[in-house]
Amino acid sequence: MDLIFLIGEFINKLANYLIGLIDYLASYFIQISSVEENGIISDLVFQSAASDGGFGFIIGLFFVVIFFGTPIWIILIVNHYKNKRAEQLHNTLQVALQNGQELSVDMIKSMPGYDEKDSKRSPVQSGFIQLGVGTGLFFLGIFIIQNLLNPISGVGALIFCIGMGQIGFGLYQKAYSIKNA
Repeated sequence: MDLIFLIGEFINKLANYLIGLIDYLASYFIQISSVEENGIISDLVFQSAASDGGFGFIIGLFFVVIFFGTPIWIILIVNHYKNKRAEQLHNTLQVALQNGQELSVDMIKSMPGYDEKDSKRSPVQSGFIQLGVGTGLFFLGIFIIQNLLNPISGVGALIFCIGMGQIGFGLYQKAYSIKNA
């Protein structure tokens, strides 16, 4: 029972410390100058900053960092471990070749990067995917904003047109490509 009280006391002290730290940072970032002769502008800025407890700037800053930073970190972490796995596989294969072992066809096919050319989509396939995404965004913008001319529908129309261009390029490429005999 004493352990529960000790943990509760620790959490309470930690929460008070974090609140004090956030209050200090908020006062550091949201300083209002009252030295100016025209106090109307500083009063308006102070009122807008204090309307949400003085944490508006900090909350906005954290939101922007988290919103834009999280996808970047996810991509970096995934690529790091993907490259690390491929590097370990290649190091293992180099050691196996140095020791005189032969590589089987299945092991070569399981290597990262093997047959990567065949797994890519053709321009026609990716064009149809973009047609669908563009159409969906176009109608989503119409349903959300209730207006035909809005930014979401504009982005959807742009993606739709890019998809049509990719389909046209893919069909042109198929029609006029030279087959190697």
